Amino acid sequence: MLTSITVTEETEMNFLKTLFACAAIMFGVAMCQPVAADEIEAIYQQDIDKQATAAWIQESTNNKISPSIAKRITNSVVHHAQRTGIEVKTILGIIMKESTFNAKAKNGYGAVGLMQVVPRYHKDKIAGRDITRIETNIEVGTTILKNCLDASGNKTRALACYSGNKVSKVGKYKSKVNAFGKDYQNFRKEFVSTSLAANTKSSSTNRKS
Repeated sequence: MLTSITVTEETEMNFLKTLFACAAIMFGVAMCQPVAADEIEAIYQQDIDKQATAAWIQESTNNKISPSIAKRITNSVVHHAQRTGIEVKTILGIIMKESTFNAKAKNGYGAVGLMQVVPRYHKDKIAGRDITRIETNIEVGTTILKNCLDASGNKTRALACYSGNKVSKVGKYKSKVNAFGKDYQNFRKEFVSTSLAANTKSSSTNRKS
């Protein structure tokens, strides 16, 4: 259960930086124009969402993942979710199921890293890079999943394709991925709500003092 959580100084700074978009003009003078309110809100919301995601990763692994590693995983997951159109909760659910967020995880079949990519089948996507590197593994893993989705047309068949299961036997795998994804969604909802409430209270107190 979440306790009182405030929006971090980093979030507040990122929010303030988005208030103005500056364009350099002649003689190095900068002119600033206001950013649309809905754009500011979207950027601010995404930053809180990322905090929630990193916090969930740490909680789900009993804090075995450091804050810096959780942040790297979060940034990569969000980036490749946007790139592929795959939901963040699905990517996180697969990582939790496949490796419990252990970037060095390996199994007897030769699968490696967060998303348990099998290098011998995906040399073209890996392109000589270190597949245990967080960003590379998530990039390759999400590309494989996207290819499975495009080829199969639905999530069940895509998860069967990704996990190497038959469609008739992918039910347990899919249930685990979905359960982790739902847990993440519930955590994120409470984290964001608590963070915003705490920040509103803090701002109100500051105005009164």
